[in-house]
Amino acid sequence: MTITDIKMNTDNIPEYSRVIANFSVVFDNCFVVHDIVLVKGKDRNHISFYSRRNKNGEYINVCHPINNEFRSYVENELINYYNTEIEK
Repeated sequence: MTITDIKMNTDNIPEYSRVIANFSVVFDNCFVVHDIVLVKGKDRNHISFYSRRNKNGEYINVCHPINNEFRSYVENELINYYNTEIEK
């Protein structure tokens, strides 16, 4: 599975938030995932997938990679995209 399109939004993100960008990502021109966020960390930036709160107050991801290899692929692509767009 490969990323075939990325849309990034950096508007309307509060300054106090650790979120620095919000993405919609299309995979293989047939599946889209919205609300993947890039989070500013102490040591490095990382991605977080959309989650919702369940009845017990715990957050559960709605969708997410199921292995580290694919997570790393998506994270690297989005971080590189962010860095390229910010430099423009």
